[in-house]
Amino acid sequence: YPLTDFPVKEADVSYEFYNIAKDNAGYVEDSPLSADYTTIYDTTDPTTEIDFTGPYYESGDIFVTSSTSLTLSVFEETSGVSATYYIIDGEDQILYGESFTLEEFGEGYHDIEFWSVDNAGNEEGSGFVTVFVDDSSPLTEYFLDEINGLNGWYVGFSEGLEPEIHLECSDSDSGVSGINYQWDIEEEQTFVAS
Repeated sequence: YPLTDFPVKEADVSYEFYNIAKDNAGYVEDSPLSADYTTIYDTTDPTTEIDFTGPYYESGDIFVTSSTSLTLSVFEETSGVSATYYIIDGEDQILYGESFTLEEFGEGYHDIEFWSVDNAGNEEGSGFVTVFVDDSSPLTEYFLDEINGLNGWYVGFSEGLEPEIHLECSDSDSGVSGINYQWDIEEEQTFVAS
């Protein structure tokens, strides 16, 4: 008996097929207790996103350290995820299994390409992100007002001539977020850069 084609009515859903035959004498096969065949019609590509855990800062560029954990998360609700891949700086394709770092790549800009394939064979277009690995500490310098007394002493607290300590901090990569300082045994203070 020739097979009949059945048009798919809706995409991205699961279909169950039940076969019930009827012969020329009018006898009908008993209805099956469960589906004879189940299939999923999946037309949607998976969607992959990248997340950062640990030291991370974004201000136009994305700054991380070599110990920042990079995690690829995939959204695919129909057939499930078959595999996720990534490439760093145009090198070899890597099968994603767990979070990774850029420890072996050194400081500077790095390009990361990533994508996923679902169990139906749908492959998404690549996502791209460029990050800057910054493992260099900022540099803080200080200078004091000119000594206004004798033998290395400052004078004039009661005369409005209080000496000041000036702090300057620089960081050529991700920039300065603040300077922490402490006077003797007082609680540590933070000056936030503007």
